[in-house]
Amino acid sequence: MRPLIGITTSDSDSGTHIQLRMDYHQSVEDAGAQPVLLWRCGEAAAEGLAQRLDGLILAGGGDMDPARYGQTRHEKTELVSSGRDDTELWLTRAFLEAGKPVLGICRGIQTLNVALGGDLIQDLPQMRGVKHANVRHEITWPEESFLSAIFPYGKIEVNSFHHQAVGRLGAGLQCAARAADGTIEAVSDGGRNLFGVQWHPEKEGGAGQPMAPLFRYFVAQCIR
Repeated sequence: MRPLIGITTSDSDSGTHIQLRMDYHQSVEDAGAQPVLLWRCGEAAAEGLAQRLDGLILAGGGDMDPARYGQTRHEKTELVSSGRDDTELWLTRAFLEAGKPVLGICRGIQTLNVALGGDLIQDLPQMRGVKHANVRHEITWPEESFLSAIFPYGKIEVNSFHHQAVGRLGAGLQCAARAADGTIEAVSDGGRNLFGVQWHPEKEGGAGQPMAPLFRYFVAQCIR
């Protein structure tokens, strides 16, 4: 049986539909797993899902409420959803407690960091003078990074669609890659359970595409 991997979703602009880019689903399916789309749930339900599913992907989306990490709201922070924040924080902590793998993508790496007590840079252009929205750039990583087991050259070029980024790292997390300007682009717990990437691998994650190895790696951890 294929491993079951939950993928979080967001609300449509109208608030009447749940939504998720189809390439998340396709990337996971092509990597050998069965995607299970997740919407809102309570803390008890999150704990139940962590027992039933083999892994969790925290998908991209709007910004997290800065109150979750002890900051006041910056003027550029937008598309905040308290319901999504609650659900994803409960899910992350439940999967962590269950020892099940979690992969955070874009917003997801930020959610993972906040769930473990870290904080975020609310707007890179204004607060750090760098732009990561709608560009491509190179990232590099140390030899011990989980990315070394996926990509052979020690660096890759990634897409970039974010204005926020990981600030202070949460408990147990390590920086697993950086952009040339110092922005954290990947994190992990140094083991085989928690992974986060700031770019959008699902856009290039289908069979035969450059990011397919990342999804195969994550599915392999879920099978373990």
